[in-house]
Amino acid sequence: MIKVIAPTLNVNDDRLKVLAVFVKDGDLVKKGDIILEVESSKATEDILAPADGIVRLDVQEGDSVAAGSILAYIFESQQEYDNFSKENSSRVGGEEGPMATEKAIALARKAGIDIAKIKPEGKVIKQSDVRRFLERQRETMALDEFRFPEAGFVDVEALKTEMERFKGQSDVGEISLEFYRGLGANIGDSVSIGKGSYILAKQIVIEDGVEIGADVEIVAERVFIGRMALIGNGVSVRIRDFYLGDVSLIGDKSLLGGGDSFGPNAGIYIGKRCFVGRESILDAGDGIILREHSCLSPRVCVYTHSHWQDYLKGYNPSFGRVEIARDVHIGGGALIGPGVFIGEGSFVMANSLVVSRVGRMELWGGVPAERKGEIKEISDPKTRQERFGLVYKKMIDYLKKAGIETEKIQYIPILERRSLKDNTILLCFGYDFEIDENYLISNDISLFDLDRYRFYGKQNRVSDAVRNFLRRYGIKFEPIYWRPSPTNKL
Repeated sequence: MIKVIAPTLNVNDDRLKVLAVFVKDGDLVKKGDIILEVESSKATEDILAPADGIVRLDVQEGDSVAAGSILAYIFESQQEYDNFSKENSSRVGGEEGPMATEKAIALARKAGIDIAKIKPEGKVIKQSDVRRFLERQRETMALDEFRFPEAGFVDVEALKTEMERFKGQSDVGEISLEFYRGLGANIGDSVSIGKGSYILAKQIVIEDGVEIGADVEIVAERVFIGRMALIGNGVSVRIRDFYLGDVSLIGDKSLLGGGDSFGPNAGIYIGKRCFVGRESILDAGDGIILREHSCLSPRVCVYTHSHWQDYLKGYNPSFGRVEIARDVHIGGGALIGPGVFIGEGSFVMANSLVVSRVGRMELWGGVPAERKGEIKEISDPKTRQERFGLVYKKMIDYLKKAGIETEKIQYIPILERRSLKDNTILLCFGYDFEIDENYLISNDISLFDLDRYRFYGKQNRVSDAVRNFLRRYGIKFEPIYWRPSPTNKL
């Protein structure tokens, strides 16, 4: 057996990207055959078979690998190939189940899928089989939560003809809303549109409580803006599909659209409670998905294509949808490349360049970004209660300085019925009684359940202040529909 090792192409670059794979497992290769193409930040190189034999890959196209790591193996005989595959795999799903490599088992476990359901291309389930399964799963499930309602279809020609007389008027909000409604748009209550802003689309659905700032332009085939979503000043949206989920925010001067923005793969789909920081760029010709409660800090750039120079001269353009799973945080100034998937709960450091798949609950950073560690999720109730105790002290001090009355704000880890008192704000991790919403409201009781992330009872100025403060620590409650005070917007 001969190992094919990733070369060092640049002394200042310790990682390579696999640009192309020219063989598959079990192929016969001759010495000197090209089996892979890799690149560093400054150079590309063909990886040649070092001997005649049967090849077994340890990477796939798009992988980021360290210089010196194993790219593939070359075996002298079929028996040697089979023995190696057997020694480096385990049977899954019982005695009759298929064999799978340890790496494939680990990846499937991390992704939360039953590996026994995966059909391998060969005799053994490998990482590449798991990745293909995940990609197919992504394609099937990717847009399930982003469904445009069958409403709000607009007379576009009339819109194009008449909308000029509304642009730039000081009272454009009120005039334009009635104007849009008259042309078929479905627009809810308490919606505001700033001076100089306009929407040009075949379908327009805007739900209750939406705020659109000044000088915003939205040009699309379909537009959906969910309840209490906010769009800042000077935002430009030019894309085939634009979906912005409930209670999500797009910061000032952000650009959403880019190359091939009305092509068959184009679209920007942003879930509930997401944040896109000011001056961000979402270039979505091949589609961008940002799932619920994820955050792009200011000046983050997401690109679904990397092309300009001539492919026939040896350059290698790349295209691919970017998907960012729920609860992800991307630091300011980061750049996300084409085809990247970032797993649930992960964190990307500021100013990083991400060109590889990021797993669940991982910490990545650098140029190009690499895995720096794992984020350990806390599930132990006692530890969670202790951590909140520290937050509670900070909250009381903060609210006092803000002029908020804090005497009736109480944190009781496990709340008992006898502890309920009128006109109080209660925070707890559980309770020994059934919730009676009407009783809480009639007695001016606000209850924050930190275990289920639920809010019950009376909403008032103090409960809004508590909710706003806890947002600073990523602690958010259902129902998500509420109206923060003017000085404490999302």
